[in-house]
Amino acid sequence: MGTTVLYMGDYGAGQLTKMINNCALNICAASFCELMPLGVKLGLDPEKLGEVLMTASGSSYASRLLIPEILKGSFSHGFSLERAYKDMTSMLAVTGTYAVPLPALSGTMQTYQLALRKGYGGDYKGAMIRFYEELLGVDLPQHKSKPPVLLIQGRWFSVYPILRRICSGLSEKLIADSAAISLAL
Repeated sequence: MGTTVLYMGDYGAGQLTKMINNCALNICAASFCELMPLGVKLGLDPEKLGEVLMTASGSSYASRLLIPEILKGSFSHGFSLERAYKDMTSMLAVTGTYAVPLPALSGTMQTYQLALRKGYGGDYKGAMIRFYEELLGVDLPQHKSKPPVLLIQGRWFSVYPILRRICSGLSEKLIADSAAISLAL
């Protein structure tokens, strides 16, 4: 619970402010719950990815609060998915009155709905990551990062050297194209 008390205005303004704040937190939580399992599936270390999401330009209060718990596999504390979903449903009811589309909130609600349908409603909101872990076949708290591989003509190849080769080829082509453009000017 916060320590700052602000007078937000007439009757209902405080409740509306709370709903907006909770929706912003829920949107942030859904974003890294979708993206972290993808990063791990593509070979990133979950601890390092979590550190970036908690400290770099994509960081938020939500990431600093939830990611450490996600990495521990701890989903039994705090505000449940069901209660968070209720807040977002209330916000959509308000915006529906004024015909205001909120695509980020609507998309976030879909992420919550997927987790709720899987039975994670009583868990803390970070538990929605479980849906994406299952979908992608990864387990963040216990995942040991392995580089992604491709099966090409019956042989397994690490993706990183292939990506480096592609990127360096593109870089060389871009440099050559830039030089040709410069000469043409």
